[in-house]
Order: sequence, then structure tokens, then C-alpha cells
Amino acid sequence: MPIFEQYGVDLVFNSHTIVYERSHPLRADKIDYDEGIVYIVAGGAGAMPEWLLPKRDWHTSQSLAVPHFIQVVVTTDHLMLRAIDHEGRLFDSLQLKKGMNGRRLFLG
Repeated sequence: MPIFEQYGVDLVFNSHTIVYERSHPLRADKIDYDEGIVYIVAGGAGAMPEWLLPKRDWHTSQSLAVPHFIQVVVTTDHLMLRAIDHEGRLFDSLQLKKGMNGRRLFLG
């Protein structure tokens, strides 16, 4: 995380677990909507609902254990993320808008 924070990363994707998870914006191990980084785990290729523990950690914004994919649309000042399950249902979305001054606004 320190390297991502040092270079002003907005969003990090990884795939490790069997679930979808989106964090709140995080910086220095705290929720920070001004300078935080959103972390996405997209690992639901073979997920089963019973594999997801109902307890959420403090940093978790959304999580679900279903087969899914992530659709991302990026423009010069806007990013839209949509998490879609194997039946085509939208189950999470996030918008990130960035001003000319570099200020970020997370919606979703």
C-alpha cells in the first residue's frame, strides 16, 4: 500500500479469493474519501454463495460470492466500474470522477 499511496494510485485490481470484494477508499489503514485507494478483488469465476462469510471487515464496502465479471469504462476524467453476475445482473457499481486539480469524487 505505501507505494500505491506514494504515487497517487486511485484503484487497484487483484484476483486472489473466491469472492468479489470492493473496499472503501483506504489510506494509511484508514477510510479516507479524499486520498484513499479503492481495492477490488475479482475472483468469482467459481464462487459459491456459501463460501462467503457473512461478517465484513471494517474496510469492506461490498462483497458477494457469485460467478462474475467486472466491466470498466474509462474516459479522461471519469471511471465507471460495474460488477455483473453470471446471469447478467448488476450487483455493484462505482464511479470515480477526477477534476483538473486531481481531486477525486467516489460515487457508489
